Amino acid sequence: MHGFMSTGSFELPNYYSCPSSREEADQEAKQSSFTELQKEEIEIFWNQQLFEIQNTTVAKAHHELPLARVKRVMKSDGQVKKVRSETPVLFSKACELFIMELTLRSWLHTERSNRRTLQHCDTARAIMQDELLHFLVHAVPFDHAHCHKEEEIGKISQNVDSRTTTGALRLRETNQLGRGYGRNESSASAIHD
Repeated sequence: MHGFMSTGSFELPNYYSCPSSREEADQEAKQSSFTELQKEEIEIFWNQQLFEIQNTTVAKAHHELPLARVKRVMKSDGQVKKVRSETPVLFSKACELFIMELTLRSWLHTERSNRRTLQHCDTARAIMQDELLHFLVHAVPFDHAHCHKEEEIGKISQNVDSRTTTGALRLRETNQLGRGYGRNESSASAIHD
């Protein structure tokens, strides 16, 4: 009778015994889904940039970053004596691509939080998520309390914006109904009766 009822055969599965593990599984699934979406978006971004670079026939006359400043930054290193003329152009393009990708990663975090305004915490999360960007952690630190506060403010302002927009639409519809815009007179009188 010593080993008659082993406890292992009567244990409930994990998802019944611990509700927080279900929540953790949901969070992991959301994170996995977000990671896959992010990979797809970044792959599309780089394919698009590669296509644009390959199909560019003439060097751009306008650069997003000022070439003189790029050259000055490059020469600020004591070991650099001369900089070839094409080097600042390439370096400028590399910086532009870096900024665009970081912005895309940040924007994906903004959308994940159901917001339409990019915030400091979105960029900090994007930096924390990718090991290649960890060199920026000190430049863009992640402050949990501040980021949570920014998210709450963003959600509140979105709710206010949506209520304001809805109210404005209702006011406009009411004004249009009163004037009979877009309908014949019989339908306007039916509404007012």
